[in-house]
Amino acid sequence: HKYWEAGEYSAKLRVTDADDLQSETKVKILVGEEIPVINFGASDLSGSAPLTVSFDASGSRLPGDREIISYEWDFADSEKKDQTFISQQAQTTHIFSEVGEYLVELTLHADDGTTYDDTLKIIATYPYLNAVFSASRTSGLAPLAVSFDTSKSTGEIKRYEWNFGDSDQSSEKTPSHVFYEAGSYDVKLSIYDGLSNVSVSEMVVEVK
Repeated sequence: HKYWEAGEYSAKLRVTDADDLQSETKVKILVGEEIPVINFGASDLSGSAPLTVSFDASGSRLPGDREIISYEWDFADSEKKDQTFISQQAQTTHIFSEVGEYLVELTLHADDGTTYDDTLKIIATYPYLNAVFSASRTSGLAPLAVSFDTSKSTGEIKRYEWNFGDSDQSSEKTPSHVFYEAGSYDVKLSIYDGLSNVSVSEMVVEVK
């Protein structure tokens, strides 16, 4: 049996045997108001910035005969906190350009003027940090001048630290260095992002 209205119902069962003897029992049924379902998903909950996320609320439904007439999206990354995006469509895409945590709010507007809302957290992280460098040469006669290139390194790099293996150091992005003595030098590059994460790469330079 389907109960269509909210309320309290008493369901009764009576059984009768072949001798017309009977027995019955009752059970109480409580039917509450129908609740809204805000089915609000994202293609990615986290990733490196700039992070492109597709949102889909097409599985949402409202109680009774109410119909959704618009979807109000607040991505929480605007300079104006009251700035929102309202669409007739249940799907949308947004780019989170900066690193941070964003509490995205979706508000459903019904045809009778009522609203329903829910939130979803999106985390935009620093890009993957990976130290990569190349050298103009890795061997030669002393004094050996070598230029280093870090253009293939990735991530939100805030600081470079070089150790050339001969007690000299540098904080330049693309330094040049002269090795004056013969020997084998372990050149090490360390890069850091704004959260002090570090990635390290090394190379051996042979000077004859």
